[in-house]
Amino acid sequence: TTHLTPPHAYHHTAPAYFNDSEERSLLRDACLCSTLSLMGSIFVLASWYKFRSLQVFAFRLIAYLALADIGTDTAYLMGDQATGTTKCTVQGVMRIYFNLVAIFLTTVIANLMYQVRPRTAT
Repeated sequence: TTHLTPPHAYHHTAPAYFNDSEERSLLRDACLCSTLSLMGSIFVLASWYKFRSLQVFAFRLIAYLALADIGTDTAYLMGDQATGTTKCTVQGVMRIYFNLVAIFLTTVIANLMYQVRPRTAT
């Protein structure tokens, strides 16, 4: 007879959690990265606003992408909200919404770049 080992015997089933120090470190790093990203997005928007030559359709898409990034950064800078609170829900919705907006805008920008690429003769 053949003895078969049950599949669950191969997997470590204990959940993996971060300790308090690791969670504080992750939150600090997320806030630091969000602050740097926020500064970059504000620089992009200020440049777009100041220089009239940049206020064309393609750069307007970049400005919208910077706005979406500001929304994402704001959500991350809200900190760690208690699960189940209204602030937690708002933060989750903001993270999902603004990240999706950024993905869609990146797709639109990539498509626009593809459409206006120089065509080579074959």
